[in-house]
Amino acid sequence: MLVTLHTGKFQPANHGNKLQNYALQEVLKNFGLNVYNLWAEMLENEKPSLFSKILRYPKGFAKCILALLGSRKYRRWLKNYRLAKKTPPASPEIEALRTSICDKFDDEYIINKVPSSYANPLNQNECENYQYAITGSDMVWRNWSGTLEDLEYFYLSFMPAEKRVCYAPSFGFKKFPARFAKLHKKYLAEFKKLSCREIEGCNLIKQAVNKEVLHVLDPALLLNADDYLKIARKPKFKIPEHYVFVYYFGMITDEVKSLIDKFSSGLKIIHVNNPQELEYYLTDASEFLWLMNNADYVYTNTFHGTVFSIIFKKKFISAGKYSYKIKDILSSLNLNNRIYNNDGKIPQGEIDYDSVYEKLNARREISLNYLQECLNLK
Repeated sequence: MLVTLHTGKFQPANHGNKLQNYALQEVLKNFGLNVYNLWAEMLENEKPSLFSKILRYPKGFAKCILALLGSRKYRRWLKNYRLAKKTPPASPEIEALRTSICDKFDDEYIINKVPSSYANPLNQNECENYQYAITGSDMVWRNWSGTLEDLEYFYLSFMPAEKRVCYAPSFGFKKFPARFAKLHKKYLAEFKKLSCREIEGCNLIKQAVNKEVLHVLDPALLLNADDYLKIARKPKFKIPEHYVFVYYFGMITDEVKSLIDKFSSGLKIIHVNNPQELEYYLTDASEFLWLMNNADYVYTNTFHGTVFSIIFKKKFISAGKYSYKIKDILSSLNLNNRIYNNDGKIPQGEIDYDSVYEKLNARREISLNYLQECLNLK
């Protein structure tokens, strides 16, 4: 029996990332495979280095200069940054409670966890237990911690090259950071087949190693709505019959609040990423699915908020004007008109989901075929 192993970034309270991990697991199980999830937590000595922290300050300084010089984009960034500084975050106790609630989803639905860490991945003997290892997806090659161990880990350097499979990885940047550019190119060249979640990432890889790269779907899009509804759970708090579901990362500015109010047309707003609305904030991935599926409308600025709006065929706005990963999926499904362009105009009209799903199903077939070929199932 073929045994696979899947790695993903450790983000304890991110509903979208938990569900993409679950989706790839279920796809592999549907292939008839035994699935093991490599479960890596960032240890104290693996947190972002001093060097990576120092780099943030020149970037912030440059953004402030651009804002003062009149850049509309960075003037908005500066305004939101100032507002965020004035807004008290959730207490450590609330964050710990939220993490523990979200972790229950993993305990219930993520199977066969294999403990690991960036600095201490599997050893040679352990690697022999697995025929393939899969890495992906959400900005898995961004190297968040700024350490050599992080980058090598998510390129599966601890596994023999012939066992490494990448499915829909992404970078979160359009140019390799100079410090790690050679390592990116080295490890990319060692994959027999390459895929990426966004066109920008595909182009980046082609330029780096001159190999063909397949543009594939995020794992979450490989499952249908019915697959997710099997694990959806209604939250215990009181929910109105009609409401707008808000899945928004970052500060809700007065401008954003005004737009949401306009979009909602007086309906109740349920925002699950606002610590000031505690009962909504303490939802897990199963409850996220129920709330998304039963909403009248969805307002989001996140990639997976956009993805699940499409999966559940919702009327939605994606405030992702500056997010190339959101633009990528919407463009590929002819849904560019759902992006809010910060112009005060709400996207109008019904969504032709028959047309959307015709394109989506074609891309699913391509993506699943790629994955089966990588695992020698075809």
